[in-house]
Amino acid sequence: MLLDSGIEYVGIHYRAAEHIATLPISEEALKEAWKEVSRLATFYANAKNYIVIHAVRHTLEVYHADASLIKAYSVGLGKNGVRKTANGDCKTPIGTYQILWKASRYAETDGGFLIAEGASYCGKDNAFLLKSEHDKGAIWGSDYGGDQAVFLCLDYPNLQDQSNGFTDYGIAIHASQTGIGEDSSRGCIRMTPADARDLYNKVAEGTAVFIQND
Repeated sequence: MLLDSGIEYVGIHYRAAEHIATLPISEEALKEAWKEVSRLATFYANAKNYIVIHAVRHTLEVYHADASLIKAYSVGLGKNGVRKTANGDCKTPIGTYQILWKASRYAETDGGFLIAEGASYCGKDNAFLLKSEHDKGAIWGSDYGGDQAVFLCLDYPNLQDQSNGFTDYGIAIHASQTGIGEDSSRGCIRMTPADARDLYNKVAEGTAVFIQND
């Protein structure tokens, strides 16, 4: 039912786009209108998808709302394993999270925040920032895919983690040139740049992410 509703919503927006095309407006305004309709259609089509990460298998799967598998990817995880509890432990958290925001080098076409050289950071409160507030958090470097950087920020530590006294920030699913299929990161989930961009376009902000130790 939820998936059907999402499809219906997308259909409404495409019909709206067809109507927009008949209006007596400038070509530039028409392009902007189409861009917004496309963005909304993609958002609602992806809004009910969800992600399951299997730590032992180093696999990330993305599913439709009806639990049908869309695609599976190989991923890299924390170099010290799972069950993250503290800043610097280099472990990937286990639990239920969501995508807070998305950023990439391809934001102009793919949406989300634009990752710009020397001007894109993940802040201590997991906010996207245009300038650094500390000595870490840059997301344009080679660790995040370099000129193919993609970054999907998770809400670690969530309320349950905080009640358990867990700390750190900036845990994300992101592009990386190395360490796929092994325990290699400081706690994030690594994907090849191509896979990270592919996933980016299959999920929306708010997408649920289930990280399991299996």
